[in-house]
This record gives sequence, C-alpha cells and structure tokens, in this order.
Amino acid sequence: MNLMRLAAPLKAAGNSWDVIAAKLHRCARNCRRWPTLYPAEWQRLFFAAADALLGEAGGESFYLLRKLARSEDVQVSKDVNKFLYRHSFLMRVQLLKLLGQLEGETINSKWAPFVALVDKLSHEELQSLFDHAVAQRPAATADAQDADAGGGGPEVAE
Repeated sequence: MNLMRLAAPLKAAGNSWDVIAAKLHRCARNCRRWPTLYPAEWQRLFFAAADALLGEAGGESFYLLRKLARSEDVQVSKDVNKFLYRHSFLMRVQLLKLLGQLEGETINSKWAPFVALVDKLSHEELQSLFDHAVAQRPAATADAQDADAGGGGPEVAE
C-alpha cells in the first residue's frame, strides 16, 4: 500500500510505469498490475494525487493571470480581466446550482430567480448576457481605478 501511495502521484504527473518502477526500485510488471489488483484503493490514491496536481496547476495559472491582469499592455490586461470575470461569473452560477442540488431543493435565496433564468439560457444567450454585463462595467471600473490608483485587489508577488 505504501508503494502505491508513492506511485499514484508519479502516475498522475504522467510518468510511465517504467519510470515509476525505477524510482520505487520495483519491477514495472508488478507496478502496472496495481490498478487491476487493487482498483478501489488505486482509484482513490490516483484521483487524490491528480486532484492535488490540478489544484497546484490551477494556483499557478491564477497567479500568472493575476500578473497579466496588471499588464501595462492595455489589450492584454483587458482580455485577461474579461476572462477572469467571465469564468468567475460562470463558476458562481454553477456553484449556486450545485448547492441547490446538494440540498435536494431549489435554491432558496435572492439568487433563485437568477439561477432559474440562467439555467434556461443557451450558451449563446449566456455569452450575450455576460458581454452585456461587461459592457456596463467600464464606467464603474474607471471610477474605482481613479479612487484607488494602486490597482486594487490583493497584492501579487513578483
């Protein structure tokens, strides 16, 4: 079990069974059989390792996007901020829908009508709604930037 615990992160990172076997000083044939011999345990270990790697990669990606959002190139900054805003918006909608499903009932909050509306929209209609919301933000964003010339938001390390 300890060997599988060591092998799962290596496999999740894309290493071959030969590489994993060499690192663990084991036969590649035996390592290859672990997912078949211990499917439940292997899946648990592998998916936990893959999830950790995705979380780490997501954190690195978000860090880079935050740096690009403050780019001196106005077009780069604008595109990155639109991307971040859009995905934040879509994530919140999905999260609200998921929370409603987990509770086994419709969302009982001020967001319920909004989520019900968004749930019925096609991808194109949702994109149009997003584009409209973004178009309404420039004046508010410019006012906020004037008030806080430092750029706002948490600090991003260089």
